Amino acid sequence: MLKQILSISLYMIAVTGMSSQHLEKVAWSEPGKDADEVVVMFMADMNIQNRVDPASGFRYLMTTLQDADVRFCNLEGPFAGTSDDPNVYDIPHKPAWTHSDPSMVKGLVAAGFDVVGVANNVTFPSAALLRSLQVLDQEKIQHTGGGKNKMEATKPVFIERKGTRIAFVQYACTVFPYDHAASASQPGIAEVKISTSYLPPPNLDKPGQPPLVLTQIDPASLQEMQENIKNAKENADVVIASYHWGVSNELEPHPYQREVARAAIDAGADMIFGHGAHKLQTIETWQEKPIFYCAGNAVFDWWKIRSGLDGLLVRMVIQAKEVKQISFVPLQRDDANDPRLYSVASGTGQKLFDKVASSTDVDRARLIIKNQEAEVYHRDRQEEVPVLKLAWETSGFAKPESAVYDARRDFIYVGNINGDSQKDAFDGDGFISRVHPDGKIEQLKWVTGLNDPKGMDLNEDILWVNDINQVVKIDVSTGEILKRYDIPQAVFLNDISVSPDGMVFSNDADGHQTYWLQGDSFTIFSADVTQGRPNGIWAENDRLLIATSNSHQLLSVDRGDRKPTLLANTIGRGDGIEGLGHGDYFVSDYSGRIFYFSPMQYLYTLVDLRDEHPTADFEFISSKNQLIVPTHKGNTLMGYDVQWSENYGANKVH
Repeated sequence: MLKQILSISLYMIAVTGMSSQHLEKVAWSEPGKDADEVVVMFMADMNIQNRVDPASGFRYLMTTLQDADVRFCNLEGPFAGTSDDPNVYDIPHKPAWTHSDPSMVKGLVAAGFDVVGVANNVTFPSAALLRSLQVLDQEKIQHTGGGKNKMEATKPVFIERKGTRIAFVQYACTVFPYDHAASASQPGIAEVKISTSYLPPPNLDKPGQPPLVLTQIDPASLQEMQENIKNAKENADVVIASYHWGVSNELEPHPYQREVARAAIDAGADMIFGHGAHKLQTIETWQEKPIFYCAGNAVFDWWKIRSGLDGLLVRMVIQAKEVKQISFVPLQRDDANDPRLYSVASGTGQKLFDKVASSTDVDRARLIIKNQEAEVYHRDRQEEVPVLKLAWETSGFAKPESAVYDARRDFIYVGNINGDSQKDAFDGDGFISRVHPDGKIEQLKWVTGLNDPKGMDLNEDILWVNDINQVVKIDVSTGEILKRYDIPQAVFLNDISVSPDGMVFSNDADGHQTYWLQGDSFTIFSADVTQGRPNGIWAENDRLLIATSNSHQLLSVDRGDRKPTLLANTIGRGDGIEGLGHGDYFVSDYSGRIFYFSPMQYLYTLVDLRDEHPTADFEFISSKNQLIVPTHKGNTLMGYDVQWSENYGANKVH
């Protein structure tokens, strides 16, 4: 009971963004407890060495791992023992490497691991491989990827739970060219053979440039792998293909890895589980099947990898012999080198999540935050997700911060801070531009006499503008400033929104307040007691949606009792919110991302410009299916075409 209370307490801390404390036990969104459900958990590079208690590396993982029906990892470090002679190397071409003592296998036994993959670069020489396989056999831990010959090395492991049959295969692409890969008569590991060639750089006039690196897959090797996976699929309900590949410490996969992964999926693999780079890498999908290029490290005690602290605990739920869900929680090793699990909603978890979610590749996985975990795939997920295509980009603005569309006049109004809001806030040089829908500037300084105009919203012919500690009321038919509402206690007003019933709401992020217009003055509507910094706001008749820039949350605040409800985490430095009319929203991250928050309350990343442009308070023009995005540091305005399928909105409830 105490553990349950502690777990709930940690969960509450995580979702409120107040702590990065590790999880004692993950509260998965799909419990996986039904009679026809099988739960499989995966960990990447596992190396247990020099521990008094071999199980100590799993001290923070046991309560989560014990809920799995099957557990798998890549065993990077054979249980073969090491030489006492300093002049004798365990691996001749890796003099710093040491194999693990056979007694360390007790750690895997205690944690309940059922299957390990042994095809990797440190399973060498063959004597060490065979000794380690003997140790695993003694403990009844099944293995794939190595054996007395090629047939044994490539043989899948089949495990059956609750009537569901699961196949595991593992191959290595990181193979020493001599006496490492198994052959018909030689022990070794299962290999997908990759050759590397080097070409001179295109510009030969610059000494010291690195060569171009080209990799090529051996066609026969790839075909053999595909045949093996195809045969495994014919004899199993679900097939897991695991690969040791890549280059240590690199953050992106090589082209050959994509080709191998896709070939495996085409042959019947249901998930690709990669490892070898010792860093978290992007997750992609192919034919709706996830590809984990590198899930980082698990328990890893070899001294040279002490700096590679990050990893993932990946979880698959199989129901009725089909993959139902694949998700993960991040992990990080602590000062004692023991992995700890973190909610993706926590500070540490968000940083780790960003490492696998930052890819802008078209095949990147749609990662969805669900409480403590990140969901990669769900069988029942059938949501329409928009695609943003850049249509135009206009420069010439002066730190543009917000945009609003006037449908009556077919103009876009753009607020320009024009300077450093921290140094010269009350300088009176802020202005509003009037822009055509194709991005052409009609009048750069249409309304002047403002300080630092930030959030804006339009209601009929009235443009409401937040300007530091004032809300400015402007008649768009004339461009005349009608009134300035002073809010003396405001620190720096950010976004503003007018609800369909005509109520005006204004957020003060630094002052941690939300104001609303009552009569002829703005009064406090709600206080931000958690110091989350309420930045973006979208007002509806029954609630407010608020994006916070400190706690990285999307909140729903009831207009009746004014209590907040958490909708989503990990939105970064929340800024703009735009409703689409079907219970879905665009949300911007001040750092440079644009999200889609769906009617099923999933969060999708649509655009990631963190290396290029911070994205400010934007505007969605529903009649044109365009999203207008100011980039305040790039001094540009971008117009994105929002692309949907024809049936968008047909089955969605407003």
